[in-house]
Amino acid sequence: MNRLQALNEIINFGSNSELAAIRLHEFPFDTDEELITINRHHVEKVLKMFISGEISDEQVEQWANFIEGREDLNYDVFGNLIYILANPVLEGKLSISKARKFLDAI
Repeated sequence: MNRLQALNEIINFGSNSELAAIRLHEFPFDTDEELITINRHHVEKVLKMFISGEISDEQVEQWANFIEGREDLNYDVFGNLIYILANPVLEGKLSISKARKFLDAI
């Protein structure tokens, strides 16, 4: 699994996301190259998984924190929403109604 495959696995909640996280540690942390741009599909998928109960609010928070901490991911378009999802203590806990509002807004 290369860096791009590992990133895709994690941001898409793939079945091998734990292995992908381990593999990412094999690559240098710093990079000048943005390999993936977080798009509407990624955000919609995570919010829908939360609404359906497939993932918890803590998993959404971890996902958003992972994205915020990566130089190889471009999340500029959804930067504000990623920040909100990554910081429930500051921005309020994610609820199903909030997730639905976020979906309607994107």
